[in-house]
Amino acid sequence: MKKNTFSFLIGWAAFFVGISVASILYLNPFPEISQNEIPPVNSEFPKTLVEDSSEIYSAVLKIERFRPDLLIISDQSVEETSGFTEKLDQRVAFLKKETVRDFIDQNKTSDDLTRFFPNKKEVHLLSRKEAILIFKKSPQGWGEFLKIYPKAGGIISFSRIGFNPDRTQALVYVAKRCGPLCGDGAMIFLLKKDGEWVVKKDLGIWVS
Repeated sequence: MKKNTFSFLIGWAAFFVGISVASILYLNPFPEISQNEIPPVNSEFPKTLVEDSSEIYSAVLKIERFRPDLLIISDQSVEETSGFTEKLDQRVAFLKKETVRDFIDQNKTSDDLTRFFPNKKEVHLLSRKEAILIFKKSPQGWGEFLKIYPKAGGIISFSRIGFNPDRTQALVYVAKRCGPLCGDGAMIFLLKKDGEWVVKKDLGIWVS
């Protein structure tokens, strides 16, 4: 009987010790550091490449000719940009050769742009599959396109973005097509000013 009572008391003692330790760990998961010594969380992380890219695409879309009620944007970046950068650093003030070089390197392959346009109600991302279905009767496909998207001014296509090493300037190609003989393309040069991306040069490349 005494042995059972002793075992019972030992069991309860172990239980209360366990509860006490658990409470301490819950209140401070790092017991070697007091609550007053835990360093504050650093909320000033540098913006990621995705955030910078999203802000750049948004800044370009604020240009007047890209402002219909509904923006239809190709969800894949364009690749036909190799001929657009010749002597560009000589034509655009402050544009660095490193930015042009990165633009060329980035656009050797296409990229999925969907992550750069999160939750934008005024934007519809046009997939390659949907575009093929609409324009399979080309050029009559534009009539079909306007039936589906009557508030759209056309289809906007972007390249991938080239940056300088410090990500303080950027270069991107944008094209807008609105019919068989309707559209234009431009190289857009942006600078980061006071933490925001600002369009500094809108250089037309082609028009039809």
